[in-house]
Amino acid sequence: MAATSCSFAGSTIDFGNVTNMTQTQYSDVAHASVTAYASGYTNGWVLCMETDTNPASNHAGVSHELQALVDSAHSTSATGLSYGDTSFTDIPVTASGGSQLLLAKGPFSTTRTTPYDAIQSYQLSMGSELASGSVAQIAYTLIEDTSSCPST
Repeated sequence: MAATSCSFAGSTIDFGNVTNMTQTQYSDVAHASVTAYASGYTNGWVLCMETDTNPASNHAGVSHELQALVDSAHSTSATGLSYGDTSFTDIPVTASGGSQLLLAKGPFSTTRTTPYDAIQSYQLSMGSELASGSVAQIAYTLIEDTSSCPST
């Protein structure tokens, strides 16, 4: 796998041109912070993600072109905090009927005033399908719950 750089413009990450039959990783390029300074909540929170488009890929070992993971080594470490997918996993598509991708779960606290940070890496897996430029919008969902992510 090639690890490469990407470019940023505002809230946009540009992975550049990726050729067929390649798998390229972009390490620690997105940062989602959750401030959970609150009282009166019996449940914790979950942070999930989905995308509006994720084309199918015939690259070995994946179903879609765009995958993500949480880099737990570079993310916040705290009591009661856990991370979902720490290996590359397809990002679910909005309205596909499955669950969103779990990034993190954690507690609410009246003593912690700093945010919990989930650092994400991405991977593009291009098979032999004819690739054309596309734009994928990533959406995050933060809810009070300790069970799981909502359906897409």
